Amino acid sequence: MTEVHNPLVYVLILNYCSLNDTIGCIESVRCLDYPNFRLLVIDNASTDGSGIELAKKLPDSEFLQLPINIGYAGGNNEGIRIALDKLADYVFIINPDVRLPPDCLRNYLSVFDSDNSIGALNSIQLTPDGRSIDPSFLSGVLGPAGYPTLCVGQNDYPNLFETKTLFGAALIISSRALRKVGGFDPLYFAYGEEIDLCRRIMFHGLRLMVTTRSPVIHLRTNYSKPLSSFILFLKLKGYYLSQLKSPFQPLSISAPNLVRTFWAAFFGRANGEYPFNSYPISRAVIIRAAWWFILHAYRVWLHRRIEMAGRAHV
Repeated sequence: MTEVHNPLVYVLILNYCSLNDTIGCIESVRCLDYPNFRLLVIDNASTDGSGIELAKKLPDSEFLQLPINIGYAGGNNEGIRIALDKLADYVFIINPDVRLPPDCLRNYLSVFDSDNSIGALNSIQLTPDGRSIDPSFLSGVLGPAGYPTLCVGQNDYPNLFETKTLFGAALIISSRALRKVGGFDPLYFAYGEEIDLCRRIMFHGLRLMVTTRSPVIHLRTNYSKPLSSFILFLKLKGYYLSQLKSPFQPLSISAPNLVRTFWAAFFGRANGEYPFNSYPISRAVIIRAAWWFILHAYRVWLHRRIEMAGRAHV
């Protein structure tokens, strides 16, 4: 009788002050029908006591308490390091407000098995009603790939198609890609880091794919809350950093473009551009982002150089 090989998958959930969502996500993971996965919940120094509560509910092998908040990028990198040290074949990064269908890992791994050039994969992300495409996923992932429809129908999408970016809310990455490319750039802290990582995966010769099998539900629990000036700063900085760090464009082009972009934003001529078309970005936030780039110019250059050579950040 032929022995069936089930690759080891590490499922990472990064918690920050989201106890109820994280518990719901854990329950979703517990229902997976795949026999060889490990769960790791990482608490990013939550200030609301949720890390303490999760530590009570989870065995030590499934919980990691970070001493300080190192952002989405840094927190997930800690999990990726552990997964690679434990010889995981795949790392599945999930936001606490995502819910998974039980058969998802079997279906996702079958996609990777079909083509060893695939580095990372998203499934379709749905709104809580389970019928409509999540609008951000539609505009950020599906639209650029040529699929701008709002509903999932039998003939709306092929079973599998290539795209130029993926979202981090439910992102499965092969260990081959992580060992070749590395993890998230901690310069982002949050917002934009998965775009940066996906671009590096493509730069190093691997593909990004979307499957319509086993779509996930993205609740977006906290998205109705007003954004602080710090979050707006992170969004603006992350967007501009992703432009500056593109490995497909020399710094001699991207750096002057960034200066012109900041100049236009400061004088109110960027209203039709992201993130100005989605959020109320004040001049104070623009100045803060510009000052960040001045202070971190050398680190940006260094990270870009290391990333183009290969594995970085884990």
